[in-house]
Amino acid sequence: MKTQHRRFVRGLYVALALAVSAVTLVPGLEQTVFAAGQLTTRSITMSDSTASASSVTYTVAFTFATTNNVQGIIVDFCDNSPIIGDTTCTAPSGFSITASPAVANQSSTAGCNLSTFTTAAQLNTNRTLELTAASPVSMTASCAGSFDLTTVTNPNTANHTFYARIYTYATTTGANGYTVANPDAGATHIDHGGIALSTAANITVTAKVQEQLTFCVYTGANCGAGGTAVTLGTNGVLSSSQSFVDKTTKYDVQTNATSGATVKVKGATLTSGANTIAALTGSPAVYASNTSQFGICTYESSGSNLTPTANYIGTNGGNSCTSTTQGASGDGSSKFKYCATSTTAETIDNATSRPSSTGIVSMQDATSTTQVAGVYTATLIFIATGTY
Repeated sequence: MKTQHRRFVRGLYVALALAVSAVTLVPGLEQTVFAAGQLTTRSITMSDSTASASSVTYTVAFTFATTNNVQGIIVDFCDNSPIIGDTTCTAPSGFSITASPAVANQSSTAGCNLSTFTTAAQLNTNRTLELTAASPVSMTASCAGSFDLTTVTNPNTANHTFYARIYTYATTTGANGYTVANPDAGATHIDHGGIALSTAANITVTAKVQEQLTFCVYTGANCGAGGTAVTLGTNGVLSSSQSFVDKTTKYDVQTNATSGATVKVKGATLTSGANTIAALTGSPAVYASNTSQFGICTYESSGSNLTPTANYIGTNGGNSCTSTTQGASGDGSSKFKYCATSTTAETIDNATSRPSSTGIVSMQDATSTTQVAGVYTATLIFIATGTY
């Protein structure tokens, strides 16, 4: 019995040994062993992570692991894994480096010289970049290099992870012979490394700026002080020997309208019952002695966005509305006009889309010896209109 038991044990050992041998020899289960060094501090920076974006720049950067001559670099983009030695590489859907890939901005630290790697080509139907130099370049271990691949079209799925595998070769023959199934088909590669990348969904940010128009008409010191009354004449009485000018009416205007804003005035001239003081409806004119007339001109007193219209700028031989003097002394050089009516508005100023400005309305009134006595009044309506 003991002899039979020993024979049985020996037979069991032999069977186990044969089984182990059979497992290790099954085709496809053996792992390829690489003696190459692993590239460190490796990365690929995308200039745009949008799915399907074209003409995207991929900045490829890495640090060499070994000191060696290098003439070829392979960067293979895969959808399934970055594992060196994986014999399959599925192209990411929609991805392409184009049939004529372009490389720029080759740079490196001391001990490397990537500037001579200028020949770029595609392999595997625009999936793989082959970058080569005219002759082998000495690379020192731990030196870092980078280059821009400028012709990439991203994968067509947002928030999608994909990968790259990088190989360096001592000759162009090694790079030319690269295949996924055998990266060393042309010659044994030197260094290698894997990288993960991802597309990303874009975030759309919306912020609304509403249309704005600030318009304030007043006779006080400022808009806050208000004021709506204007009294023309010395102590409220007009003279036939001189005009009277009032400059207390002001307006502040500010808009963010693309085409700015217009300032208009509307209202009939001064009336007392059936009697009127004639408006200066013809060409802008200076004061005429012993003549009943009413007119206005305008100018910008602060800011930089107002441009009075030609009829109301008051220009006369170098003088303008700004030279008019508040009070009974009147003014004999600036021109005035008033063409508005109770139904028709007249544009007097234009404001561009800038910070707030203040305009002054100068009103001139005069009378004649034949003007019918009475209390003459007018209501002027100022309108600001923004064009957006």
